[in-house]
Amino acid sequence: MFSVKIDVIHSVLELHLGGALTDHQLADFAQELKSVFASMPDPPQGVLFERKTARPSNQHVAQLLVKVCELIQQSGARRFADVGSAEIRSFTYDDHCRRFDSEEEGRRWLFQFSSPPPRHD
Repeated sequence: MFSVKIDVIHSVLELHLGGALTDHQLADFAQELKSVFASMPDPPQGVLFERKTARPSNQHVAQLLVKVCELIQQSGARRFADVGSAEIRSFTYDDHCRRFDSEEEGRRWLFQFSSPPPRHD
């Protein structure tokens, strides 16, 4: 099960992935992501990927999940908050891509960066 939402105000893409994952479900999710990224005029300022309840059904699916994370990282988003367990060991985190234990922490990190500039009326 997955959902993809765009927070237009903050230019943040919110992704939720959960449940037992098969390679077909992950392929559908990746295809949806590619379509969303292609339809956006500019890369998102941030991506929040909440996958705490996602359970890859086997090692192959776990490797596909790494590929999905790489797809998100290569989207051009300025920040990528990965919310989930640390089982994706072959994925590299850096200043623009961090793993969080809670969605709230990840959201706070993204929104501090992507908040619209203050208006000076």
